[in-house]
Amino acid sequence: MSTTTSTPVVVGIAGAGTERAALRYAVDEAERHGRDLLVLHAFHDLPTGLPVNPLLTVGEQREAGRTVLDAAARDAAELSHGDLTVETALREGSTVHQLLDASRQAATVVLERREHSLVERVFAGSVLNGVAARARCPVVVVGAGWDPDSVQHRVLVGIEDTAVTTEALDLAFEEADQRKASLTVLHAWAAPTVYGDMVFARTSQATWQRETAQQLTERLEPWTGRYPEVPLDVRVAYDWPADALVRMSAEADFLVVGRRNRPLPGGLSLGSVTRAVLREARCPVAVAPVLDDE
Repeated sequence: MSTTTSTPVVVGIAGAGTERAALRYAVDEAERHGRDLLVLHAFHDLPTGLPVNPLLTVGEQREAGRTVLDAAARDAAELSHGDLTVETALREGSTVHQLLDASRQAATVVLERREHSLVERVFAGSVLNGVAARARCPVVVVGAGWDPDSVQHRVLVGIEDTAVTTEALDLAFEEADQRKASLTVLHAWAAPTVYGDMVFARTSQATWQRETAQQLTERLEPWTGRYPEVPLDVRVAYDWPADALVRMSAEADFLVVGRRNRPLPGGLSLGSVTRAVLREARCPVAVAPVLDDE
């Protein structure tokens, strides 16, 4: 059955049968939002001077890539019971660049986080972070151990400060509404011990939490007005943000984080908290884009 929404869900696939969790999530996402699914595989043209054994020609790499895509398309059709339009794309070039290019015409890009050796972890992390930092649509990272049958009926969004991130909240409220789930908005902050002692010498932790929660609730009024049926839970924790988000992700179906409004020198748009959450979260994580950051 063909869908009518123009922008597809894109899932990046590296090898045959290797990204089952990402593929399952992408199929569910496409069906949930009435979109088509695009399965993408990218390969590099190996310079002929490299001592690769056996040396692969571009044609052989294309053939291998096509095998990967055909297998993924069959798996997607099986997961969707054939009720989803699945297309494939074989791209030559950097995986990050090809996924970034696809993100310009996509609703969502889905990638999988798997357990790797140290060297593989560096490469895989560079792909995940590289795409999440610069994609023009939300990027969802799904852990290999994700269980789609474990449903908590909760969406979680992390907010760095009371100056709320518009794109992250747009995505979080939309997902909570679509999933018929509650939304937990979490702001966590902690200072080094000596500074924490100074802060709470002037005010109590309970007072700080109560006043901060009130500020956040007021700033969320534009969203609560648009999504009155989404149950909202605003939480303020004196804790390291990454630790708090990872811990609470075990009780959520979906976690939304933002990226920097003003990238650091060199174009780094992902902060340390977002990178840590992408590595460790217990549920799928969406990085919301900042659409005017280019």
